[in-house]
Amino acid sequence: MLGVGGLGSGVAMGLARLGVKRIILIDKDTVDITNLNRQILYKLSDVGLPKATTARKNLIEQHVVSDKTQVEAH
Repeated sequence: MLGVGGLGSGVAMGLARLGVKRIILIDKDTVDITNLNRQILYKLSDVGLPKATTARKNLIEQHVVSDKTQVEAH
């Protein structure tokens, strides 16, 4: 996935919950407080952190339902 923002965060969550085997996240931006109202994968403590690695961490902790799913962040 290119971009884990408003649309991408929701799509990433859906893919993780569907049990897709490999998800590659690419995003060069950081989480900003103004993102939190529409980028539902992030929380207040994520502000200032890189989106791709933070999205990976949050997906694995909260949304991955298959032990076969791999999530990569770049």
